[in-house]
Amino acid sequence: MLEYNYDEENTFNGSNEFRRFDIRSLKYETESVERIDHFDTGTNVLLFPDKVRYFSRYTTDYDIDGKFEIKNYSGSHPERDADYATVRFRLEYKDEVKDGNIYIFGALTDWGFTSQNMLRYDEDLKAYTATLFLKQGYYNYMYVFLKDGTSFGDESWLEGNHYETENNYWILVYHRPQTERYDKLVACRKFASNR
Repeated sequence: MLEYNYDEENTFNGSNEFRRFDIRSLKYETESVERIDHFDTGTNVLLFPDKVRYFSRYTTDYDIDGKFEIKNYSGSHPERDADYATVRFRLEYKDEVKDGNIYIFGALTDWGFTSQNMLRYDEDLKAYTATLFLKQGYYNYMYVFLKDGTSFGDESWLEGNHYETENNYWILVYHRPQTERYDKLVACRKFASNR
C-alpha cells in the first residue's frame, strides 16, 4: 500500500517564468540588451533594467527552466567560437534591503548564493546591480532574496508566485524492506505541471 500524507511538507511556491537575455550575437542589441560596448580589453553588455514582478499579472513565457545555451551566431563550433562578455544586470528597487541580500539565480550562477552573483545597491540609480563574466549564448535567470541567517532563497519576494507557472517535477518513490537498513528507489517519474 502506498500512503501519501505529506501535503503540508510538499507545499511550495509555483514561482514565475524565468527572465531571459540573448547574447548569441555581440554585433547587435536583442530584446533584453540595451547596449553593447566593444573595447580593446573586452566586450561589455548592459541589460535593460529589470522591474520587480511581485505584483505583476502572470504571462506565459516559454523559458528553458533557468538553464542556458552557449552559442555564437557567427560561428559553427560554440565551444570554440563563442566569446566572453561582461554582462551588467540592474534591478530597479526604491530602497536598500536591510535584512538580507538579492542574488542572480539560475544555471548561470550554478544555482548558488555567492559574492559573485550577489547584487549591490546603487543609491544613484535606485537599483541593485551586478556584473557576471559570461560566454555568448542564451540565458535564463531570476532574482532571489536570501534572508540573513538562512540558506534557502525566496524567489516569490521579487518574482511573484503563480500557480500557472510551468515547472518540471520529479516524483521519486522509495521503499525500505523491514530487514534492510537503507531505502531502495523503486519508481521515478518526471512531468511538467502544465502538460
